[in-house]
Parts: sequence; C-alpha cells; structure tokens
Amino acid sequence: MFQPKANSGFTLLELVIAISIAVLVLSLAVPSITGLQKEQKLKRTFEQFDGFVQSVRAKAIMERHDLLTTWDDDGINVVSSNPGAADRSNAPAGDAETAAAPQHFSLGQGTLKLERPAALVKDPPAEWMFWHSGVCEPAIISYKGTDGSWKAVYDPLTGQGRITEENVP
Repeated sequence: MFQPKANSGFTLLELVIAISIAVLVLSLAVPSITGLQKEQKLKRTFEQFDGFVQSVRAKAIMERHDLLTTWDDDGINVVSSNPGAADRSNAPAGDAETAAAPQHFSLGQGTLKLERPAALVKDPPAEWMFWHSGVCEPAIISYKGTDGSWKAVYDPLTGQGRITEENVP
C-alpha cells in the first residue's frame, strides 16, 4: 500500500518543466490567433466595400438614373451621370434605403485601386459606372492595408464581388 510522504508536493524541477511547456504552447498559439484576427479584419474591409457597391447599385436602380463613382486620394464619391438627376420625380416615394445610400466611401487606413478591364483607353480615369438597369461596368478592385491585401472581381451583370486573391502577412 502506498503511503505519501509528509512533504509530498512538486519539486522545483517539475514546476519549471510544467511552466516551460505552458510557455511553449502559448508561444505557438498566439501567432495563429493574431493571424486569424488579421484575416477577419481583412474580410471586414471587403464586406464594407462590397456593401457600399451594393448600395450604389441599389440607388441607381431605385432612383432610375445612372451613377458614377469617382476615385481620388480621399476615397470614392458617388455622383449622378444624368443631367437633372437631382430631380427624384421618377424615383419611388418613401424608399428609406435609397435615401440612406452613401455619397462617399473611405476605408481610412488602406488604399483601394480600381482596374477597368473593358475600358477602351489605355489609362482610363478612376471612375466606375453603375447604370439604372442594375448593370455595372466590369471592374477589378485591389485593397492594400496594414492587415493584408485582397483583390476582387465584380461581375457586370449582377454587381457581385468575388475575392480572387487574399494575402495576410
């Protein structure tokens, strides 16, 4: 039969080994948690931008006029490309979602780049068109920020974006 000693407990060596193992496990887990957080932030930037695109497309459809997004260092601005489009007489009354559609978009820290693969000129202006029919010009959008980068292709018929490249440092 086993009888414990009066001074039974952990030795200093056992405690040092247990703490060393715990530190090793934590040092392996922390980078993966940090990478997961960066990946989630990166995904949120795409979701924010995509939400903006969808709201511009919806506004063009609901107000029944073409909208143009113009890109500059301060962000993206939404302007009507139709003369007299400020007159909303053709738009359905009481559409709260359309009234709330943003006129400006900026991600703050990161940079967005617009590529227009269907443009007829070599270096087209940084403008992206959304027609009142719900169709938009085909576009490739690139984002680069502190949490990584992504590239998305936007379908001209549906206006839906799909991430084709993603890089989390």
